Amino acid sequence: MIGHASHFHTASTLCLQTYSPAIPTFHLYISLIMATDSSIPSAQANLLAPLVHTDEIRILCLAPTKESGTITCTMSTVRLSARPQYEALSYEWGSEKFRVITLNGQDIKIRQNLFDALLSLRLTDVARTLWVDAVCINQENIEERNHQVSQMAAIYGQAQSVVVWLGWPEENEVGAAIGFLQKIPRIGEEYIHLFYRDCLENGYPSPKSREYQGRANFRATRKGLQCLSQKRYWTRLWVIQEALLATDVKVHCGRCCIAWKSLRIFCQSLQGKAIPFEDTELRDIKESPMMNFMAGDRQISTLSLSYRCWLHGKANCEKLLDKVFGLWALAPGCCQQAVPVDYSATFDEVMQKLWDHDIAAHGMPVDTAASVDDFKRGLFGNALRSSN
Repeated sequence: MIGHASHFHTASTLCLQTYSPAIPTFHLYISLIMATDSSIPSAQANLLAPLVHTDEIRILCLAPTKESGTITCTMSTVRLSARPQYEALSYEWGSEKFRVITLNGQDIKIRQNLFDALLSLRLTDVARTLWVDAVCINQENIEERNHQVSQMAAIYGQAQSVVVWLGWPEENEVGAAIGFLQKIPRIGEEYIHLFYRDCLENGYPSPKSREYQGRANFRATRKGLQCLSQKRYWTRLWVIQEALLATDVKVHCGRCCIAWKSLRIFCQSLQGKAIPFEDTELRDIKESPMMNFMAGDRQISTLSLSYRCWLHGKANCEKLLDKVFGLWALAPGCCQQAVPVDYSATFDEVMQKLWDHDIAAHGMPVDTAASVDDFKRGLFGNALRSSN
C-alpha cells in the first residue's frame, strides 16, 4: 500500500525538509508535477512537517463532528520511543477516484476508499488518532519512504490496535454476518457448528439454533459471510504484514465492527469441514480470498524473505518493488540487512540481492533456480505480468 506515487497532485514547487538516518537534516526542493491523466484532480500543496529523528512518524488527528460529509484533520509528528497512543489503518487503496478533506487548514484530495474509511471511523464526541500510510508518509520523497517502510514492524506493532477497513457493505445481509461473528467469543465454537449444521440442512433452522437466533435462520448470515469473504482487501499484499504485526486487530465493514479473533476462529473452524457441492454460498466462503488469507502462515520473522515472496506471490500490489518490500517487515534480520528497503533501485537489482542472499544464507533458492530470472519466475510466476 506504500508504493504508489503522487497522492497529492500539484504544480507547485515546495521547499521540504527531509530526513535521512545517515546524514544531517537538509533542505531539498521538490517539484511535484500534476498528473498528466486528466481524470486525476489537482490538489493544493500538502506541507508535511519534516521527520528529524530515526524513530519519528506522523500521525493524523481525525476531528470529531456530527456533520455527515466533511472530514477535518490535523497532522503532527511523534517519536515511537515515547510510546504515542494511536491506531494504524489497514485498507485497500482502491481506485483513483478522489475526495477532498481538510488537513492542517488546507484542502487536499485523497482516494475514495480512504475517505470512506475516515468518514466511518470518525467519532462524534472525541478526536481519533490514526496512522495512515497515504497521508503520513511523504510518498514523493524516496528517502523518507524507504525509512518509513523499514519501520513498519514498529509502526503496526506499537499501535494500540490495527483498524482493518473492508469498505462499505454491498449487501444488507452483512449486518447479520457481523452479528453472527460477534457472538462467537461469547457462545463459543458450538455456535459455528450450529451454523454449519443448518447449512447442511439447506438453511432451515434446527430447534437448537432457534435457541440462539430466535425466529431468524442463518440464510442472511451465509449471504453476508459470502460478501465479507470476497472483499478485495483480502487480495492485497500490504495488508498481510499489517495484520500479522498487530497486537490487536479490529475489522470494520461500514459502521459494523468485529474482533479479528472472531473471524479467525470462524475461518479455522470452517477449514476442516466438508462442503456439499451444491452449496455454492458456503463453498464460495471456504474458497474465498478471506479464507486463503487466514490460512496463511502466521509465523513472524522465521521465514526467509524469498519464501515469504513465494508464499504470497499472487497477492496484489501496485508496484513490482512492493512484492518484496511489502513483506520486508516480516523477514528475519539477515534478509533485511542483505536486502534493505530501497525504492530508488530497480526490481532486477533487488532480486539480484535477494538471490545472492538466498544462496549464501538459506541454501538453494526457491525451486533450485539456476539464474535470477528463474528465481523470479519461481517466486512470482505469472503474477509479474499482471503487476505495474
